[in-house]
Amino acid sequence: MEQGRTVFAVPGQADNPQAKGCNRLIRQNAVLTESFEDILEEFDFLPGFNSSSLPQVREERTEVDLFSETGNSSGSVPEEDPSVSSASSAILEYLRKHPESSVDEISAGTGLTAGEITSALIGLELLRKIRKNGLLYSRIR
Repeated sequence: MEQGRTVFAVPGQADNPQAKGCNRLIRQNAVLTESFEDILEEFDFLPGFNSSSLPQVREERTEVDLFSETGNSSGSVPEEDPSVSSASSAILEYLRKHPESSVDEISAGTGLTAGEITSALIGLELLRKIRKNGLLYSRIR
């Protein structure tokens, strides 16, 4: 902050000694960060970071193997989207038919392993294609 840079801090429990540093930064005007959207909002003024262009930015990065390609063992036809892996496509297709699903439900419905699902869910959250609500996931678009 002394260098004029944006500082982000995730709040912690007030009674947890390990959270003192982040909580102090927030008191000193660091950006309170509770989700990925909080970071995106802060950088909305930068070229390539506005909400409407974010998926195109992420697509360029996925071409450099940002998300690994994994097999789709579910037998379902994944939707065509070049910005996501086949595992991500299978998850998106499952969430189209079963909104508000847990990782276990997605695993049972797609045949993907927990590791494949976890990796793909993180990528889909970054691409803003899904939203996590507690332990459940749903499609955004």
